[in-house]
Amino acid sequence: MTGIPARILTPIAGHDPIRILVTVISFLLVTMLLLGISGDDPQSVNTDVGSSGLDQAGSTANSANSGWSLWGGLLGLVEVWITLDLTQRVNQDARTAVYERFLRSPLGLYGDQKIGDAVYRVMHDSAGIGDVFYRGVLAPIMSIAMIAIAMLVITAQFSNEPVIIAVSVAALPIIFIGGGMFSRIFRDQAQRMREQGSNAMAVFEERLANVQLIKAFGAEARETHAVDSASWESFRQTLKLIAFILLLIAIVAPLICFTIIAGLYHLMTEVIAHRITLGDVVLLASYGFMLGRPIGRTRRDLDQFAGPGLGPAQNLQRAGQA
Repeated sequence: MTGIPARILTPIAGHDPIRILVTVISFLLVTMLLLGISGDDPQSVNTDVGSSGLDQAGSTANSANSGWSLWGGLLGLVEVWITLDLTQRVNQDARTAVYERFLRSPLGLYGDQKIGDAVYRVMHDSAGIGDVFYRGVLAPIMSIAMIAIAMLVITAQFSNEPVIIAVSVAALPIIFIGGGMFSRIFRDQAQRMREQGSNAMAVFEERLANVQLIKAFGAEARETHAVDSASWESFRQTLKLIAFILLLIAIVAPLICFTIIAGLYHLMTEVIAHRITLGDVVLLASYGFMLGRPIGRTRRDLDQFAGPGLGPAQNLQRAGQA
């Protein structure tokens, strides 16, 4: 053993292979109990019944009552309970605050704004406050910390391999530029989708509020067509968002595959030349995944808008949450 593993394990287990094996297995068992199995994405706990449909209102209704964790063991169980409680409290406070703000607003506001739109803001936009906190505050901090730790370990462990360090450093601006390039397009399209969802609710609410006049003038067919048009426009904006997600995957996936193939080719060449070992390749691969986690997190965030942990085909059943 060399590098960081040697500095950690040698004082504990010495150089006896059996003691090293027992120490490593014991460590893995404890971490599996606490954190779960690496790479396993635990399912979230929420009120979703799997039939929310392709609409903003049906999807975001579940966001107000959800708890989840990035861990899968005992810590995950505790975190799910905490996030479930916090999500409930934050969403209820936000919903009540938005409603109180509407009540305190001057009457002129309701002359310019549709009642259905106000209902949409209170019931569905308020449910996005949890995602704002997580993706706007916590996720960037976690990504930066993860990248910093991975770079420190790679630099310390492979100081005799400048090519590996240089490639790792060069990957960072690509990650940030790629994320920034797509985020604005995604945000604009998501905003248009939300606006159309709000408009569909407002159109439906207005027709119900004036149903007596509609019947009196025999305008049922015309008003039904208006509701149908607003609903289809909301649906089309959702499909545009899904198309953007699929386009993003189609652009990023080949680049990632090419990078992995080139990296493996270089590493295997170094193994054949006896400059590194197969164990070093495994270690580098794990930290390569850590450096690529921000991109993976962006993809999962996009999928989260369409349904947590689902593929593109299933996203067509639950897309719209943004």
